Amino acid sequence: MRSHRAFIAVQPLRRAVGICLAASLLALAPSACGRGPVEPPPITTVVPTIQFLLYVAGQITANQGNYIIAINADVTPTTNVNAAFGETPGEPTAQEAQGSPATYTHWDQELIYGNSTLGQPNGFLYKYKVLSGSTGSATATFLPIILTSNQFQLITNGSVGTGSGNVLAITIPLSELSVRGNPTSPNPPTITMPAVTQIYVNYITTDTNGVPQDQLGANGLGTVGFSQTVDLTQSNTVTLPNFAGAPGPPNPNLFITGGQIIVTL
Repeated sequence: MRSHRAFIAVQPLRRAVGICLAASLLALAPSACGRGPVEPPPITTVVPTIQFLLYVAGQITANQGNYIIAINADVTPTTNVNAAFGETPGEPTAQEAQGSPATYTHWDQELIYGNSTLGQPNGFLYKYKVLSGSTGSATATFLPIILTSNQFQLITNGSVGTGSGNVLAITIPLSELSVRGNPTSPNPPTITMPAVTQIYVNYITTDTNGVPQDQLGANGLGTVGFSQTVDLTQSNTVTLPNFAGAPGPPNPNLFITGGQIIVTL
């Protein structure tokens, strides 16, 4: 049992601690009772991101073809990042990637997962378009955008509805959508000013030979059949139409049925 003397000695110590704590809480004194300056809690920086989810009728199967997210980036509803070459906002199509040379008129960036990316360190390819030449006779070249492992998330076996492994999900920093080709040199890329505020998106699949198999739209490869814009100025979720009833390839793993796009600011 503690002695009466010990008890009396503790009382002033408790009182001093109480006064010290009250003073630090009420006044936020820079040197609270000899403990040094009061440190604010660390600020957690949330990096704005965009997530693309692509749904297929079968399963996401890399060795059977490529899954492509084609992006048209616009600084305003009427101004494309490649406006200097006469390009305007609009839906990318599979047809624009065909021909020699291919026009890629509405393809400013592309994300690719599949047989073409099996040996890639990140598991997918992310590229931006560089145009050379002049308006009406420009040549399109795609160069890689390099992301580190903490900048992206790749999920190849997600599931939706009654399916299993039928969802491909890729999440990247939102700021990367403002990357475009340097107007005076193909490298390095530049950041578009003002920043991109909206995008048009299309999902496309090809076989292992690069022949288009499907794209989003009520008519499959015939025409896009819809125009999907995504607002990048606010957090939102865009649910793409379910085109399960549209004409499509016999391979269900390359048959696109819909998807989602999630902007998180």
